[in-house]
Amino acid sequence: MMIEKMNRGEARKSTWLKDILDIAWYYLMFILIQLVCILLLGIMADGANKVIVASAISSVLTTLLFVRLKWSPVTRDYLKSKPVLPILWVVLLALGTIVPSMALNYFLGLEMPEEEATLLAEMMKKPAGYAAVGVLIPIAEEIVFRGAILRKLLEKMGDEMHWLAILCSALLFGIAHGNSAQFVHAVLAGMLLGWLYYRTKSVVPGIAFHLVNNTVTYIVVNILPPGMEDITISQLAGGSTTHMILYIVFSLCIFMPALFQLNRLLKRVGEK
Repeated sequence: MMIEKMNRGEARKSTWLKDILDIAWYYLMFILIQLVCILLLGIMADGANKVIVASAISSVLTTLLFVRLKWSPVTRDYLKSKPVLPILWVVLLALGTIVPSMALNYFLGLEMPEEEATLLAEMMKKPAGYAAVGVLIPIAEEIVFRGAILRKLLEKMGDEMHWLAILCSALLFGIAHGNSAQFVHAVLAGMLLGWLYYRTKSVVPGIAFHLVNNTVTYIVVNILPPGMEDITISQLAGGSTTHMILYIVFSLCIFMPALFQLNRLLKRVGEK
């Protein structure tokens, strides 16, 4: 009896170790594919165009690899439910997070490094840049961080610890962005994206959320005067604290109803 218990304990430890190594491997492959594309294209010696090409190639390769090897299983289960209304609420949810995220970065004094902000602005001023950064990267990131990493964490931790699994995947998502300003936004967004995945077992809502967020960035970069692409909420409000508060409250009036409706509408796959 004692030997059987010891064997079961060893088996559980072995399974946990395998799953942790799988998650580490997914994360490493995501980073390596990007680095290889950067090195092969000699991005550091050139500007936005090569970054766009590298981003597009790495995103496509990542998506194909993770889907082909079934590290991120893809099914049509969620789409079969014809989730038009939930996706509309996801769009509103994403829109409602933008100003509060700007406010949080402003009050915490977090800014993207100037070189990165300039490069991102140059990329997003090009339609090809939007295709790479606004469309292909979101698909790849949802496939990796929700479809592979979070899926594996949820399998191990179960429903009882699903928020811990979501938090772990969100932290990894934040770290992958490589700077403090994007880290905070990515972790908070990652919590929402993880919750959407947990409730649906699909990356579709997360991709929709991601697309909205990046599309707004594309629009803002292209309508603002040069040099204002990385605008703060204080600049947006003309330095008025009252206006900043109103912007935040208005955004929360979009965010909170969307969150409420999604909590009501989204059912995990298999639930009646």
